[in-house]
Parts: sequence; C-alpha cells; structure tokens
Amino acid sequence: MKTVTITLTGNTDYRILNYQLSNNSASDKFLNVWQRIFNDYNGQILEFDFECPTPMASEQTLQNNIFNICNQIVTDCPDIDIPDCWQNVPYNQSELNILHDKFAESTQLQPNENVADMLCDLNFAIHELEAKIMNKAENFESPPYISSCSAHKVEANYSTPLTESDAECYDAGFKYQNCMIIGYNTLGKDLQALAFDDDVNSMKNPLRYVPKTDIKSQFSIIVPGTTMPESELNQYRQSIQQHVTNWAVDNNSHEYDIDPNDFKNSTGRMIIGYSEDNVYEWIMQQSGISMHSIRFEFGVVKLQDDGYRLYSS
Repeated sequence: MKTVTITLTGNTDYRILNYQLSNNSASDKFLNVWQRIFNDYNGQILEFDFECPTPMASEQTLQNNIFNICNQIVTDCPDIDIPDCWQNVPYNQSELNILHDKFAESTQLQPNENVADMLCDLNFAIHELEAKIMNKAENFESPPYISSCSAHKVEANYSTPLTESDAECYDAGFKYQNCMIIGYNTLGKDLQALAFDDDVNSMKNPLRYVPKTDIKSQFSIIVPGTTMPESELNQYRQSIQQHVTNWAVDNNSHEYDIDPNDFKNSTGRMIIGYSEDNVYEWIMQQSGISMHSIRFEFGVVKLQDDGYRLYSS
C-alpha cells in the first residue's frame, strides 16, 4: 500500500497523520512527480510554499485585513491602481472579485519586491475572506483544517497532464472527509469557483478562467471538523454539481467554449488518499502549526535549521 506520512508541529508537541494513498492514476502521477523531484534534489535544500487557507479569525478581522493592505498600497505605491471599492468595508463577493482581478493585472507588471509582497498579502487576505464566507455558506458546524504544500519554484518542470481517468477521483465532498487532495497552484479560477463567486467577468476572460489541466507537486491535507454519512455526501455532491451546471447554463458558458460536463470542470478536488488519524481537536488548540516532515516511501522532506532538505531513502 502506498503511503505518505505528515508530521505536524504545534505549540509544544506534534501529531502524525498517516495517509493511505488510493489505487488510482492521479495518486500514481502525484508520486511520480515527487519521485522525480527527489531524484534531482536529493540532499539539497529546496524552497517549499506552505499555506493554511482555513481562517480562524473573525470575518470582521479578515475584512479589515484587506482594507489595511489596500490602504498601505494606496499610500506607499500610488502607481499601483487599486479599485475604489477597496474602501467599501464590509466587502461583498462582487467587490472581492474586482479586487482580485486588479491584483491579477498588477502582478503582470512585474512590480518591485516590496510591492510584490504587498500584492501577495492582498491575494492571501482575499482568499482567506472568501474561504470564511464559503464555509459560512456551506453551514459548517466546524470548518475543516486545510494545509497545503508545494515545491512551487520548481514544480512546473515536473508537471504531468491531467487525463479523464485522473479526473474520476474528483469529489465535491472532500471537505467532509479526512483526506489528501491534489492542490491547484494556479493563478485564476476553475468553473466551480466562478460559479460560487458568481464571477461572470472572469468566465469571459481566458486568463482568469483556468481549469486544472495538470498534476504538480502541490497537495493539501483536509482534517474535517464536520463529517457526513455517505448518503448525505452523495446528495451534497449532486447539489454542488447541479449548482455549477445551472450557473454555467444560465450564463451561456458555451459561448466561451466552457463545457460544464468536460472532465476538466469536474466539481470538487482530486482525492488521492485517506487517513484514520483525526487530530482536529488538537489542531484547534494550537496557536500555530507547521509541517515538520513529509515522508514518502522513497524519501522524506524534513525541516532543519537551514530550511527543508530532501533525503532519498
């Protein structure tokens, strides 16, 4: 059985999550990507991107975070155009779409490092608030903990195309399962995100509508705060798919060559493994969590004093 073991460190101790990978083509490709990275970087320090898109702060705090970042950009960087709606706290989804579209445009200008850092902070802050709003809309009693990792600076060299067979493991109910999914480290939105954000403008822009078309190094672990029986999960999956399909039809997606039935537009995320180690309560007691190590059968990524180093088995 193929496995991946994640060690999380908290305030004073740690927890281990063992993932049994599924027998599907997507998990095979995922392992192949990481095997190739280990082959090329064994013994070396490699930069990894870690993101925890599960905001624990209040919605008001997250709203203020966006306002403060925009205010700093307007004050320090008058050459960067920020839409006037940045002053409209609290922001609605339409305003978040406008701010995010302008962020995407600004990043194409290759700004200096200071401006790039602020734009990156703005992007993250927008995603945090959107995650908070979506969790609220999905009526989670306790939103899931989601933590992502990717070898972001080199992963483009190791990507492999997504096929219809890979897409069979898409599951819209992934947030209710203790699982590992293949991440989506791409600037832009897939069809499901467009539908839930009611973002028609991005649908019309081929640079903003970005379906997942490959498998790279990024993955996310999902530790659910709320679970569902399988019968309810099936109903939930169907409702998500119906919502996305209806939105696409209502907004004439076919005029922009976007087919909601194309496998690239499958709802959910690709589940590639499951864990029986539920550490949700422990996670909620921590003020900060990091991935200390990621162990594959062929090697381990381990945090050391000088960064994350790869060791082949």
